[in-house]
Amino acid sequence: MKSILICGSRGYPAHYGGFETLTQELAELWSDKGHRITVTGFSNKGSGRVVFKTEPTVEIATISVEYSGWSRLANIFATFKATRQACKLYSFDGAIVLNGANFFTALYLQAQRGFPVLVHLDGDESARRGIPWPGRVLHWFMRLASLIFIDKIVIDSRALLRRIPRKFYKKVRVIKYGFADVSTDRKVMSRNFPELQAGYFLNVARLVPENNVAEIMESYLSSKRRVPLVILGKGTGPKRYESRLEDLALKAPEKILLLKAQYDTQKLCTLIESSSLYIHGHEAGGTNPILVTARQFASNLISHNNLYNREDCRSDEMFWSNVSELRTVMDSESLFQSRRDTAITAKDSTESWEEIADQYLELLFAT
Repeated sequence: MKSILICGSRGYPAHYGGFETLTQELAELWSDKGHRITVTGFSNKGSGRVVFKTEPTVEIATISVEYSGWSRLANIFATFKATRQACKLYSFDGAIVLNGANFFTALYLQAQRGFPVLVHLDGDESARRGIPWPGRVLHWFMRLASLIFIDKIVIDSRALLRRIPRKFYKKVRVIKYGFADVSTDRKVMSRNFPELQAGYFLNVARLVPENNVAEIMESYLSSKRRVPLVILGKGTGPKRYESRLEDLALKAPEKILLLKAQYDTQKLCTLIESSSLYIHGHEAGGTNPILVTARQFASNLISHNNLYNREDCRSDEMFWSNVSELRTVMDSESLFQSRRDTAITAKDSTESWEEIADQYLELLFAT
């Protein structure tokens, strides 16, 4: 059995995005097989000083750093401090570092600890409108440094290879996200969301510009359709952008529901399955785990038209590029006259999380 460190995410259990989803799936699957798992995390809800929290469970230990303020540099620093603390408390056989921005954490583990280190690079930061240019330069530098100095690299989309110099291809492996192994429960809808029984449009996303949440809301406001639009993700984005979304929601307060992020997998999948149309707005690569899940459960789905989403969808699925195109789809009567069976079981095109967890173990401990 192995002792494995997973660092670079906001922590365990998943309460944010893709890296957190990956962390939870790997940690739980490996723990079930008897491996000892330690997960680091960070939060900007501290009181102005760095506070370490160590919360071991029977199988998974978590070490989090709390701090005040919010910046990418603070996140990087918090990950490094939490990782050093973990190394003081436990010994490890290997480590996975999430996000190339945490290069110095990966270098510290590889140089000082002597065990194998795998870095999972972040997505296409250059396409993320919410990141100012200094942040984009930082991510570019850290990504390049990881490619040069770290021997084991993972990306979650083949399209991301265009951001990697060819001379590094041999050390890069593509491992995508898995399908959700969960049963839906329609009783959840009648019990928790009685106002949605007659149909609704749904978008699940972090509330950041590159997820096109404002564009989705503008499309809805300009459409003729008046079934509710549900945006699931309140509390996950910067205050300025969320304030803009709240202003848009006030233009149709009884029809646009801006709800808090949902991390209960069964409730989330049931909401997707019960929607009249699932709208995916993610435009910055790589693979987005909610798209994998939505394709497994949604009867009608439309994705933002970009090479990352097209990699994970069939060519005959629906795509949108602007407000006008999305509005046309929203106004389509076919969404309600007969529900199309367009849900594509992720098992047909995606590996299970068990298979993916095995691939990470194989790569991490390969000699």
